[in-house]
Amino acid sequence: SWSAGTARVLPAGRAEIGVFAPLRYGFRDRIELSVHPLWFAVAPHAGVKIAWGAPGGGAVASQHGLLYPTPLMRLLSREGAGGIIPSDVRYPHVLASAHHLLATAPLGDHLLTLRAGGCVAWNLTSFDGPRFWSEVEWHLVWPRAAAWFTGWSADLGLALEGPVARRFRYRVE
Repeated sequence: SWSAGTARVLPAGRAEIGVFAPLRYGFRDRIELSVHPLWFAVAPHAGVKIAWGAPGGGAVASQHGLLYPTPLMRLLSREGAGGIIPSDVRYPHVLASAHHLLATAPLGDHLLTLRAGGCVAWNLTSFDGPRFWSEVEWHLVWPRAAAWFTGWSADLGLALEGPVARRFRYRVE
């Protein structure tokens, strides 16, 4: 299993893509590059995962990414269907950088992953909207976008994945 949500990286030369997953490429034995082709037009971004070791059959890696979310925010800032952000707000040019440490341990056929890290963001132009996203109707977005408005955010997560039956697998975060 070379899941994107674990500390494991793809072997050199191997590429994977999923319907809702990013295109990932094993650049070298310790380095994996990623980009989501469908989202790239509205939220340009790139990521790298670097493997640091495999103690006791597990894996430790760091994950780093750079994102320019402004086109997506401006696309979602409108009246009517598809508008989840107030239409009278013009979002600034934002550059965000995320950094996480991942540690994955095998539990039989299952994998347990701990993720810790955060994001820093810079408003490159002025912002005329609410400092905090109190007016956004889709509150599931806030944890991933908090740094765009506050300048930084931290997160901690736990994930478990493994086989269910034959070729079917599960993942819980």
